Amino acid sequence: MVPSILITRPQEQAEKFASQVRLRLGSRAHPVISPLMQIVPTGNLPQLAGIKTLVFTSAYAVHAFANLTDGRNFSCFAVGASTADAACEIGLSPVDGGGDSKALIETVIRAKPPQPFLYLRGEHVASDLCKSLNSAGFETLQAIIYQQKPQTLSSEAKGFLLGQAKIIIPLFSPRSAQLLFGQMTDVENAVFVAMSENIKLKIPNAHQKQIFVAKAPTADAVLDLIEDKITDA
Repeated sequence: MVPSILITRPQEQAEKFASQVRLRLGSRAHPVISPLMQIVPTGNLPQLAGIKTLVFTSAYAVHAFANLTDGRNFSCFAVGASTADAACEIGLSPVDGGGDSKALIETVIRAKPPQPFLYLRGEHVASDLCKSLNSAGFETLQAIIYQQKPQTLSSEAKGFLLGQAKIIIPLFSPRSAQLLFGQMTDVENAVFVAMSENIKLKIPNAHQKQIFVAKAPTADAVLDLIEDKITDA
């Protein structure tokens, strides 16, 4: 039986990843989209006068920023390739931070960009980047410009989780892992593909043997691992 791939990213990103799954795996997998979060822009930007460097840890923040201002005269750092691509698309010239918050902080420290920084983020984040940068001696302000509103798994997704067929669940953030396990009971037929070790830490101990971590914190690496797990089946 063809395994299902349960994609829980916000709608736009879920559709994009589902297209990548279809392109890579064709009839070998069945993507099922059931977002666990809805991205909702919120609030206003603080005064940008004097801000020299922008820091982004998600493409959602980039899009929200672009909708709030036409200003682009800033140095810019992005957590990874997809966020950097989003920043390029709106007219910024980002430095790719390397894929996760730790690598991003190390990149910023090495580069010593002009201060102060403005870290633009969602309501929920995996690590306190603002505190880390300030502790490293870089004046950093922050602004919450979008919310990640929880959503309930669809009836289709719940049906797959309750079934007997193999299901592969890629997880792209600690927040999505928390939301998923807040809604599901033990699922023996699931394989969890985590983008990072930080995400793995949010998965209950009962499921640790079912978790595999991608070699790099990228969507492509997650897709590589999904393909491996399908091939192994």
